[in-house]
Amino acid sequence: LEKLISINDEKDQKSSSLKKLKVCVSSSTSLHVERREIEYFLYKENDTLVEKGIYLMLNVWDKTSGRFSQVRKQDDYNEELVFESNIFICLIKDKVGKFTKEEFIKAYNRFKSGENPKLIYVFFQEIIPNELRAIEKNRLRKIEYNKVKSLKNYISKKEQVYRVYNNKDELIRLIDDDFKKDLSHLIESKFN
Repeated sequence: LEKLISINDEKDQKSSSLKKLKVCVSSSTSLHVERREIEYFLYKENDTLVEKGIYLMLNVWDKTSGRFSQVRKQDDYNEELVFESNIFICLIKDKVGKFTKEEFIKAYNRFKSGENPKLIYVFFQEIIPNELRAIEKNRLRKIEYNKVKSLKNYISKKEQVYRVYNNKDELIRLIDDDFKKDLSHLIESKFN
């Protein structure tokens, strides 16, 4: 029994000494499959990163409380998710939701001022020709898609880059490639 208690104490000490990197994923609810794939990717990455003392923690709105707030609820999300995250990932397909855009703009402005998030990635899902024709025929969808093009232009004018992916597997490969290049830099900077 003493041996078992000793093993559990070691595990508790290890988990309390882990450096947590918070990853905020911002997207419309229509990209829930991609968000779940990112969650699974982070889970798998933690298998190797925990050995290095790092834990990637997913920070998404649907894991927060639905309680009423003294302020606008989105302000809570911005504070709890965007501002406290070390990494911000934005996913967009055929529309840019009001709150997704707000989260991106706030994350980018904080990034420029040296605050968290320290890493920002934006991924646009490629629209296949049939979907694009359907968007062009529907006035409301066309208005929404124009917001997507506007955000792409905004990012380009800021001389930043975004990535385009075709499916969830390609998205995860792109994130994995970026993390392999960038996580060590973030870890060396002591998460600040």
